[in-house]
Amino acid sequence: MAAKLDKEFMKKQHFWLLLIPITIGLILAWIGLFFGVAGATEEKLAANEAAKSEVERATAQSRETLNLYDNRKTELFQLRTDRWKEMWGQQQAVYEWPKSLGEDQVAKVKDLKFGAEISDPSFLNAFRDHYAKEFDEVAKDAAPIQFSGGWQSVLRHIPKWTRNPESEDVWLAAEDFWIEREIVRALAEVNRDNAKLKAKTEEKDGLRKRTFANRTWELTLQLVDKPNGMALEGTVKNLTARLQPFNISNELVFNVWLDDLGGKPFRFAIEGTAIEGGKTEPIKFVEKKHTIFEGNPRGIYRVEQVFDTRTAPVKRIDHVVLGHLSARHSDVELQMSTFSTKAAEADATAGMGTTGGPGGMSVPGPPGMGGTVGSAFGGGPGSGTTTTDLTYNGLARRRYFSRTDQVRAMPIGLTVIADQAYIQDVLTSVANCKLRFQTVQTHLARFRGSLVYTTTTDSGYPAGSTGIPGGPGPGVTGTGEFGGPPRPMGPPMGLPGIPSLPGIPGPGMPGLPGSGFPGFPGFGSGAPRSSNEDQIAANLVELSVYGITTLYEKFEAPAAKTDGADEPLTPMPKGMTPMDTPMPKDMGPMPKEGSPMPKDMGPMPKAGDAKESKETTPMPPKK
Repeated sequence: MAAKLDKEFMKKQHFWLLLIPITIGLILAWIGLFFGVAGATEEKLAANEAAKSEVERATAQSRETLNLYDNRKTELFQLRTDRWKEMWGQQQAVYEWPKSLGEDQVAKVKDLKFGAEISDPSFLNAFRDHYAKEFDEVAKDAAPIQFSGGWQSVLRHIPKWTRNPESEDVWLAAEDFWIEREIVRALAEVNRDNAKLKAKTEEKDGLRKRTFANRTWELTLQLVDKPNGMALEGTVKNLTARLQPFNISNELVFNVWLDDLGGKPFRFAIEGTAIEGGKTEPIKFVEKKHTIFEGNPRGIYRVEQVFDTRTAPVKRIDHVVLGHLSARHSDVELQMSTFSTKAAEADATAGMGTTGGPGGMSVPGPPGMGGTVGSAFGGGPGSGTTTTDLTYNGLARRRYFSRTDQVRAMPIGLTVIADQAYIQDVLTSVANCKLRFQTVQTHLARFRGSLVYTTTTDSGYPAGSTGIPGGPGPGVTGTGEFGGPPRPMGPPMGLPGIPSLPGIPGPGMPGLPGSGFPGFPGFGSGAPRSSNEDQIAANLVELSVYGITTLYEKFEAPAAKTDGADEPLTPMPKGMTPMDTPMPKDMGPMPKEGSPMPKDMGPMPKAGDAKESKETTPMPPKK
């Protein structure tokens, strides 16, 4: 009866029973709607108000102002194009292919853009066999500058190819050669410039007696008649405040041009050892050295000093490291060229890579690590560690500080041994070279190593030696360690009183610099054989220079531009260096003059905001 009663009761009261849960559900839904949607609505309202306020504050620009902006932007890109063309014209001579390849092979590639595909088998074979020979000419042209351990230890190159070079290998190796050759030329130019003596007397006194001077010497010469012919006489003055030595041969040698026809100069040698600062001495007449036996002298037209290692302003190059960052940019990650990036991706896909260079070859390590690739990456022969940052032949792919479709910026570090009086000459010459070298850091220290004064071979280190004392020794590819400012080399190893290593002529006892074995330079002459025996060497410094070179791509007018080896990246406007911030990439195409304005410029500003002109066009809202 109770169950029946409950059933009847529920039937009669079902309305009220269902109303209770429905009411509770509606209350919960209303609470959720109030607190959930209200917050989103407020955020949207605040955003709308902020956008509205920004639009209201913006002042609409007249069409004249917008046209001026378009014209200025067009001028900017035109100036960039003109600058590119100008710089390419100045730098084009840098990209001269090695003459040892032969004219027929050079003709195949001289007009190609950097990174263009080279597939000609005869050219690749010629490059493999002959390109390294050009480094001998570079070292020979730089004489009397020495290379620490020979140019093979200083200049990055591939002495022996692991496999036949591909197009990427050719371009990277050629770029290394171009840069290193230009750097060596800039350093050699310091010696050439300081070797030139300028005429001080006017030609009204005649061409037979003239005075010439450079920063070190003042030379007064006169043509006189002697019984055996015409000869040169005069005086020489040390213009500096310190003792100045003569060449290692105990001669101060000058080339004197006795006509204006550009013929062979007369070698004029002044015997002696040194002259004190500010002192003038008469030139001791030596008939065999001062009598002119050839030609018909017409006057004294030009004079240049002949340097050797002892007297040259720049004496030795210890390091030239490509792709080396200074401490100011040590956190920058070096970039690859586009064609190297594609090759690296292909190598990674194929599971290929190098293990510290072919045959354990040592190449410069990544920035900030010093050492070589083998040590930097934990690789090396037999280590099993591979990297796609090198080609199979060991050429570094990561080398650029920044890169655009017009210019490549490569960091470089170099160390030279020079006379301290010529530090600014070195910095100026490097900065003025065709590479547009931008110096970012320098380091200076007293030179504590040893320079060998004996005759050098074409490779740049003393004949018969196994390397310069303190240097890495010949046969080492690349440059060795260059992590931060180089440390002083320290004195060469050996017994006390013997300042030279085996193979370097003339060990001598303390206080007897002229002692030595018969047949070696310096025997009985008192001339020092190395800087260890030379008190003048106290003026030597070890100068390290870090900078960024700017390498311009082959110029192509924008209207006629075609797809090259490197895809266009961010353009660089006039006056911007690789260290500056480049132009933004999302500028879009430049509108043509007279083109209609876009329609989706955003809402119109309020009336009265633009008072300059009745015909106004609103500025687009900022994103």
